[in-house]
Amino acid sequence: MKQALLILLFLNLFHDVNAQSDTLLSKFNANVVGEKVLLAWRIKAGNTCDGIEVYRSTDTVNFLLLGNVEGICGNLSFPVDYEYFDESPVPNSLNFYRLNLGGNGFSHVISIWYFDFSEKDYFISPNPVRESATLRFKNDSGLEVNLFVYDLIGNEYLRLKTNSDNFVLESSMFEPGEYLFRLQSEDLNSEPVSGKVVFVR
Repeated sequence: MKQALLILLFLNLFHDVNAQSDTLLSKFNANVVGEKVLLAWRIKAGNTCDGIEVYRSTDTVNFLLLGNVEGICGNLSFPVDYEYFDESPVPNSLNFYRLNLGGNGFSHVISIWYFDFSEKDYFISPNPVRESATLRFKNDSGLEVNLFVYDLIGNEYLRLKTNSDNFVLESSMFEPGEYLFRLQSEDLNSEPVSGKVVFVR
């Protein structure tokens, strides 16, 4: 009985510390800037902490310490903004971030996708596809992009278009098997992007 009460007390304390840390922040967000992820947060006026640690994870369970902001943070009179660059985000993955606000516990967790198109001009996940997959590509200017999907003997199977940077492919749209695809931007000076996708049941 005593052990159960101690565990309950610890969980309540953990929740209170995390709730307290979130009341310190008026914003905490992430943006991809080139090949980096920029984290930006603001500590509300009237709050201070003893240093800030920045953590990253790809599974929300195992967090890696990336770096820290040393010294007293925040200010009793006015809000203070902070920035931190993650120089090496995990490519083609959802990156999760949180802050340890010294003496005030951890912040809430935020996340952002980081795609590396250096090896290929697209990223598709999952592949093979059992239910649905997302095909992502660069389209910073919001141009119209056409997707052409062909079977292995060259027959056009599907055609879609978008002004975003991705297509969602549902397995219900395809018979099981391998398909070839081509992405063509309305920018006629850009080279088409080609690849392969596999649908399974």
